[in-house]
Amino acid sequence: ATNAGWPEAFGFSVVGGRPVTIGAVEEGGSAQQAGLQTGDMIAELDGENVQEYGVSELIERAREASKVPPSMVVVSRVRSVEISPSREGGGLGITFRGDAPVFIRTVDFQSSAWNAGVRSGDLLLEVNGREVRHSTKQEVHELLRAARGVPLRLVVVVGGAQATSIQYSGNPGKRIEKKFQRSKAFRDKVNYYLMDDLRKRDQLFALLRLYTKDRDIDSLVSSLDILLDTAVERRLLQDLKPFIDPTQVARFDALASRSGHRKMSVPFLPGQVSPGSLLHSGTPRLVMINRGSGGFGFNLSGNAPVV
Repeated sequence: ATNAGWPEAFGFSVVGGRPVTIGAVEEGGSAQQAGLQTGDMIAELDGENVQEYGVSELIERAREASKVPPSMVVVSRVRSVEISPSREGGGLGITFRGDAPVFIRTVDFQSSAWNAGVRSGDLLLEVNGREVRHSTKQEVHELLRAARGVPLRLVVVVGGAQATSIQYSGNPGKRIEKKFQRSKAFRDKVNYYLMDDLRKRDQLFALLRLYTKDRDIDSLVSSLDILLDTAVERRLLQDLKPFIDPTQVARFDALASRSGHRKMSVPFLPGQVSPGSLLHSGTPRLVMINRGSGGFGFNLSGNAPVV
């Protein structure tokens, strides 16, 4: 056995790039039985980090692998959301585009769908347990009308429009090349403005990856305000705009225009504490520590704040 036909010979296809995403999974195939889902992002292949690989690079790497099939570590972008019916009896606040597949076109700010986490560009997989990957917009609308007045459960691929854009529109070669050039140009600017600060560079890319999942523009800009703490570094804010959801660019501009002037109050990465939150986390204490024979018995990490 060989990997010559990877990935189609193993029951799935790949699209996008940096990271490569699972485009489709064959019904009843070995990939589906293994738990692979449309929208999963490929993070590792045979233990190697491949998040910066394009489609052709990844396929070449997989087909050269000695293990058949090569092992993969994937990150799921599939999300299930429940939308409560509007008390006023209005609509969900979302519109759709495309047929087989259907994408979320727009989401009204602060609508029930927005509050549930649905965002523009999400790929629709299921409506109340019914698969709609091969349905039309009209069929989706009919399902929604039938479910009016009761809680609605949607299964979506977060940012699915971006992940599948190469598969469903335009000239694939030109789109891949354009996306690669844009990504490379941005990385060059990041390296220029952040110089050799690898910590900041990694945190910046982690923030962008988080934004592609939760689409929370307010948290993104607040976190960037903490991370990019000099006027020179904040020049990167304008270079980030091509990566922002088009429906959120205006708000990004409004928030970014105040960047550097707000009090730091939002953690810039999950699991980390922001400087502002330290001021409100409890009563400050004065402690005196006597040095022992081997030292003071603790160590420090981080910058602004030191913990």
